[in-house]
Amino acid sequence: MRIIVAHNAKEYNGLPVETYARSIIRVLCQWGHDVTEVPKEPPFSFDVYAANELLLDLDCGRNDKGELRWHGEEQKPPIKSAVYFIDSHGYPDLHRKLARNYDHCVFAAWSRRDLFDYHKSAHWLPN
Repeated sequence: MRIIVAHNAKEYNGLPVETYARSIIRVLCQWGHDVTEVPKEPPFSFDVYAANELLLDLDCGRNDKGELRWHGEEQKPPIKSAVYFIDSHGYPDLHRKLARNYDHCVFAAWSRRDLFDYHKSAHWLPN
């Protein structure tokens, strides 16, 4: 499967900083998926979406400007999409609102599962 993974990539001394996103990307590649990494910064190019089958938008902290950005923040992405929320306890209202624009919602915080009780495809995946 051709998967876009959206995350905030950071480097230190020329090497990628290990994050939840890096772990997920590594496993997807090991499983044989064709992964394209993209930043969580607009504008988002339709060309990138069109060449892929799934967008996985990962909760991976703020960008260099201190903003939380999402491919589905304004509208549903134009391909099948999933969002993975790590810190729903910190941003409950934002995560509840954003989940509506994704086909699948995955969350790590069991204590905030109520935020996604309306979603037709919500799944608990602890870290």
